[in-house]
Amino acid sequence: IEEDRSIPIRYKFKAYYNIVNELEIPEGYQVDFVPEDLIIDENWLSFKSKYEVLDNKVIHTEEIIENFIQLDKDQFEQFNNALEAIYETTSQTIILKKN
Repeated sequence: IEEDRSIPIRYKFKAYYNIVNELEIPEGYQVDFVPEDLIIDENWLSFKSKYEVLDNKVIHTEEIIENFIQLDKDQFEQFNNALEAIYETTSQTIILKKN
């Protein structure tokens, strides 16, 4: 949110998202890196990102709860900080290497 914005941001409704992605690890490869889990738990926003390596799969689960209709100016900085942390985590990639 721009620093010079002075009016609140309004949404029509609160939102809940649960996203699960699975990556099958190809034969002859192993997981070298997965991003760290991230938990942000505020009254107005909850974000959980979790990576699990099970058998021959990497499972990534994201849960997002937007528990607000309106964001007031005094919440913009906290909201931007949360978005920055989410972007840092979600822009990382899983790395596989050959056995």
